[in-house]
Amino acid sequence: MKKMVVQLETSNEKIQKKAMTKVSGLPGLEEIDLNVKEGKLTVKGVVDPVEVMDKLKKICHAHIVSLGPEKEEKKKEEDPKKKVDPNEDDYVASFIKTYGYHPATFYYPPPPAYGGSWY
Repeated sequence: MKKMVVQLETSNEKIQKKAMTKVSGLPGLEEIDLNVKEGKLTVKGVVDPVEVMDKLKKICHAHIVSLGPEKEEKKKEEDPKKKVDPNEDDYVASFIKTYGYHPATFYYPPPPAYGGSWY
């Protein structure tokens, strides 16, 4: 998977968003990100850089800042056993002791009071 960063040479947000929508239609695209303040468009996926630049050149001036393989982030391994907070059970117990257990109350309206039957 490739990561491509393109600098858009425009400060108009409308044109930047239009460029993002044009590029988002390309096949093989996995992720797209637009930094409006810096004017940078980041494209991740198996996309041909020439096709991306062809789409962008029709809208505004653009040039490639970086192109290369995406750096994979190392994920931290979590323990399968989650640590249980002993104070959590005390909190729930104290809450029920203080306020009591109140089951849901249902309200059933009385039948209509007019002189006829339901039919």
